Amino acid sequence: MLEIIVSQSQQQEHTQEHILFNTIMTGILRDKAGKPVGVNIRQNGVPSSIEASIIVGADGRYSAVRKHSGMIPDIRKHGYDLLWARIPAPVGWEPAVRMASMDGQQLALFSQFGGYVQIGWNIPQGSYSKLRELPFTPFVQKLVTAFPCLADSVKAHIQTWSDFVLLSVESSYSETWTQDNIVLIGDAAHTMTPTGAFGLNAALEDADTLAELLTRMAQDQFASMKPLQQLQSLRGDKVKQQLARQIEMEVSFQQRYASFLN
Repeated sequence: MLEIIVSQSQQQEHTQEHILFNTIMTGILRDKAGKPVGVNIRQNGVPSSIEASIIVGADGRYSAVRKHSGMIPDIRKHGYDLLWARIPAPVGWEPAVRMASMDGQQLALFSQFGGYVQIGWNIPQGSYSKLRELPFTPFVQKLVTAFPCLADSVKAHIQTWSDFVLLSVESSYSETWTQDNIVLIGDAAHTMTPTGAFGLNAALEDADTLAELLTRMAQDQFASMKPLQQLQSLRGDKVKQQLARQIEMEVSFQQRYASFLN
């Protein structure tokens, strides 16, 4: 997905972004007074730094920007982990989010750009190691039972446990999204679970709102950082409602979707 975004961006005229690959953030660059003035990085193993008027933490649930700035989120576990897998969509697949209940656990399909289907399969928290000791074929057959149209694609692309990626599921909300000239958006500010597929759209709404704020701030050459605080004021209530809605959806899931049991 990142490659697609970069490719599309580079095709635009008058683009001003500068993208660094093989680069990780190692800390906040600060002046003698302790004010953030950029980030420390390591590119291809070589330490360096980047100066910046504003630092945007858009680096996900394990945000390095959040960690190094000391903004600590309130984290909530949901009692389950997630198995991710991506397969080509079958012929005639209509883009949609599709749900089923499998042995009491949520099974979700998300249409992805490029003709793919993302599979999200909830399993009890901490159960994966024991699950891998069981035969693989009966387990994956449950997916085909729930969604027969995926049979050929599942057979070709999900053949071992290694074809799944294990994710620890949690939600979080940072009580503050800003600190000086540092601002968090998306999962860095509010991690959501896969339930309802709210996370991506929430992050995009954050980015769109922040872009408007930055455009106004640029007119004054970023003389004041106070407008950054408006992001949480504008977006915080809706995000909290979505987080609460996810919990409601998880509780009522069994009553709302067809159940496929052993």
